[in-house]
Amino acid sequence: MFGTTDNYNTEYTERLHIDLAKDAYHSTNHKNEFAQMTTWLERREKVFHHEKYIQWRLIGNTARPHQPRPPEMTFRRTQTMTKHPTVKAVTTDRVVNEYGATHFNESLTRYVAKVTLPANTTITARQLEDRAADIHIPFRTLPVFHKVKWLSADVRGHDDSPVTVDSVHARPGQSGTFAFDSVAP
Repeated sequence: MFGTTDNYNTEYTERLHIDLAKDAYHSTNHKNEFAQMTTWLERREKVFHHEKYIQWRLIGNTARPHQPRPPEMTFRRTQTMTKHPTVKAVTTDRVVNEYGATHFNESLTRYVAKVTLPANTTITARQLEDRAADIHIPFRTLPVFHKVKWLSADVRGHDDSPVTVDSVHARPGQSGTFAFDSVAP
């Protein structure tokens, strides 16, 4: 009753695992492996497609080969946050000192300067810095959300329930305990 289906065994997936995971991993320097493995696989596929093209041209074909387009691999995301902030009023000094946002005030004024530009306006970095220097932030406290999530949007219209694609947790540090969490772009 249980077992492998007809004309199938596990050798196919094992071979794929060796070709696409083990060989790729061995070609890395074992630091930040995922990015290196992805680059290695992309390059390997490009070389394979180029070899096929050269073989096709050597045969003497003049018609263009069929090149199917891969499905869209980008994800549309929606940002979700709780209705109410985790902390209602945090001073900007506390954001800098306890949350580790070292250049928070400068970044906020630079952001406001960039957002208030008219549409399709380009300025140099120096002009942006000059505009940011003239901006006064009229508040000393702001609400803080400790968790932000990005959910996948249903781009194909299958009425799929949203799935959490990424999330960020930010809390002030506590003395005596260490926890490291990174956000990858």
